[in-house]
Amino acid sequence: KVPGTTDQVDINVNVEEESSGSLVFGVGYSQVSGVILSTSVSENNFLGTGDKVSASVERSSFLKQYQVSYVNPYLTDSGISLGYNLSYMELNQEQDNIASYLSNDASFTTTLGLPISETDTINVGLGYSKNQIELIPGLTPQAFSEQIDQIGHKTIRTTTLNLSYGHDTLNKFFKPTRGGIQSFGIEVALPGATVDYYKLSASTRNYFELPKGFVGVLAGSLGYGKTYGDSANISVPFADSTGQIRNLTFPFFENFYAGGVRDVRGFEDNTLGPRVCSGLITNGKADPSAIADAKGVCPTGSAFINPQPVGGAFKILGTAELGLPFFQDNDKARLSVFTDVGNVFTSYQDFKA
Repeated sequence: KVPGTTDQVDINVNVEEESSGSLVFGVGYSQVSGVILSTSVSENNFLGTGDKVSASVERSSFLKQYQVSYVNPYLTDSGISLGYNLSYMELNQEQDNIASYLSNDASFTTTLGLPISETDTINVGLGYSKNQIELIPGLTPQAFSEQIDQIGHKTIRTTTLNLSYGHDTLNKFFKPTRGGIQSFGIEVALPGATVDYYKLSASTRNYFELPKGFVGVLAGSLGYGKTYGDSANISVPFADSTGQIRNLTFPFFENFYAGGVRDVRGFEDNTLGPRVCSGLITNGKADPSAIADAKGVCPTGSAFINPQPVGGAFKILGTAELGLPFFQDNDKARLSVFTDVGNVFTSYQDFKA
């Protein structure tokens, strides 16, 4: 105790500095991606400033991605953060279980983080992207080709405003047992973009302590997209893999996808939702026989491929999970049983039907 006081103490603190940087090399394999090579370098105390700098490279059979980021986590004493991110990505969508087309996307974003309490944060971001779309004759769905014709450009330039709110009451970052994490976000393509649109997203994940070491988990997420202004006139009819006519009113390169280990487990990545068959395109017209039968099977023959997932403008997912009382001494691993539900729809109207 400090002599002469009742509410002060002297404390001796020994501090051991940990490594602030890392260099990581990775090799992985997945059924969808094949061999994945990655490397990253990061420094969490750049030049002694406390700023975070990182760079990463990832390559697989269908993806090349390069990314550099810089974050000042304490722009002000109140914890306001400012970050920048520069990235370039070449993606062959077909090999990622997405309808056949190529996408080369360069983007730059800056994000301001505003903490409003110990559990709540607001993020405001402004970004610019240039996306070069390359269609594959005979493989890209005819509806996608027609939509590009309506848009009038294969080079998509977009300035976006992003707003998000996060609420985090988890008791642990790894292996939480109570609390939850919720987020809400909106992304708006500002006027002057090649396509004017907005996307809304919301998600929640909640943990509950149960008797005898069991942990309950309930989670869900929503995604909704819509065009506005002159872009609201985009509408391309197409037949899905069941032969039902749909209207493509949202830019296909911004569609939501679902399926895989990240959301609805038990399905291949990105394969839920509407699908189309693709065949040879003659004189700008799709072969009318390139529609699946009632069971969703595409016509046979070398000119056709299996039904391609095309995603949609509305996504809804849900999860119920029970964490089992094993690995109690491990603070990162948990064995669970679960059930996932969800799907992607061309539009919200298709979901109501």
